[in-house]
Parts: sequence; structure tokens; C-alpha cells
Amino acid sequence: MFHNLKKDPSLHVTICISGWLSESFNTNIEWFHLRSFGQGMTYNLRWDSGSTQQLLSQDLKSIAKQIYSAARSNPSTQISTFYNILNTDPFKKAAMNAESTGKMLAKLIKEGTFKNACVSLVGFSLGTLIIYYCLKELEGEAYINDVVLLGGAAPLKVASWEKIRRTVKGRLVNTYCKTDRVLSILYTLTKFKKPIGIQEIPVTGIENYNVSHLTSGHLSYRTALDKILQLINFNS
Repeated sequence: MFHNLKKDPSLHVTICISGWLSESFNTNIEWFHLRSFGQGMTYNLRWDSGSTQQLLSQDLKSIAKQIYSAARSNPSTQISTFYNILNTDPFKKAAMNAESTGKMLAKLIKEGTFKNACVSLVGFSLGTLIIYYCLKELEGEAYINDVVLLGGAAPLKVASWEKIRRTVKGRLVNTYCKTDRVLSILYTLTKFKKPIGIQEIPVTGIENYNVSHLTSGHLSYRTALDKILQLINFNS
């Protein structure tokens, strides 16, 4: 489950959590730039999120756009359209896996898997949903230091984020891209709401950064990670 990215003896542990994966993609490369930001021991949490190729294929995105257009032009088809997507798209299964993984991660942290280390969490895409459920499980307990959310596929539930903010001892940073079509189309259609990855989280104490000028869309976060980390001054 955990892969060591940086063996730097430290009382600080950073756990990186990726989003949609494919068998051919090396997530160690995705988090390569974190090695230069002095965050102590760094681990990559691998989890079963399904196939990136299946979820982000051109065919699926094209279908989603067509469905979205049809629903807007003919409101009478909207309910049945949403129902069909909710029960067939791979996002739903991946989101369910994210919830169970988040709860499992919280359990491991509570049980002292990282001993007395100061734990920070960095998540991309559905990895932020894992963090969301993990922090909800840890509510009221001071286990987590800093949290960085990148292109978040997590819900904007203000009341929940207010509680989560009180659980995080250090910084809680949300980076979002207004032109992220993957999130705006797929997540909005399947969840009936907009995710944090395309907007601010309006909660006092949460730092919001619009990174639309650094990344053109969802998968561009990988190549822009070093610039994003510099922008938010991430050096824990």
C-alpha cells in the first residue's frame, strides 16, 4: 500500500495520494517534484481507483459532453440521464473505493503506523476524496499537520470542511482550476454538485489558490506540480 519516495530521516511524514491510475502509469514519477521540498519521509499511497484509460478516454468524455448538452436543451430527459450515469460510470466505483481507503488510512494513523511523526497529506484528484474521508474519521483529533489538495474531486460541503479545518493543525490548502473539464463534466454529472477542484472552499482558515494559469486541465497537474508547490510555498 505504501511506497517510499524519499528516505530522509525525519519526525515529519508526508503521504501522497494519487487519483485515477492506470497499470502503465508510475505514480512515483507523478510525485517526483516533492523530493525537492524538504518534507521529510515521503510515501506514496497506492489504492484501487480503477482504470484511467477507461475513465478518461476520449469516447467517454465525448459521451458526457453530449449527455450534458442534451440535458440542458431538454430538461425532461435530465433525471433519467443523470440516473443512467450514476449507475454506469466508473467514477462511482472509484469514489466508493476512495471512501473505504480514506477510512482505512485514518485507522492506520490512529493505530500509530507512523509512530510519533508529524503527518501531512497531499492528494490529487480522487486522492483528495480519500483525504476528505480520512479527516472526517479523525475529526477532533490532532493527528494531521498540513494538507494540500490538488484538483480535488471531493464535494464542497462547507459544514464538513469547517470541521475538517479544525482537525488540521497546520495549513489546509486547496488548489483549483476553473478550466478543468474532467471535473466539471464527469463529477458534476455524477454527483449533482461541483467539486472543490474547480472553485474555492469558502471556509475561514482554508487557503485557496487558483492555478488556472499553471495548468490547463486535470491531467496537467502532474507536469505543473513543481510550479504549484512553489506558488503555495509548500516546504514543510
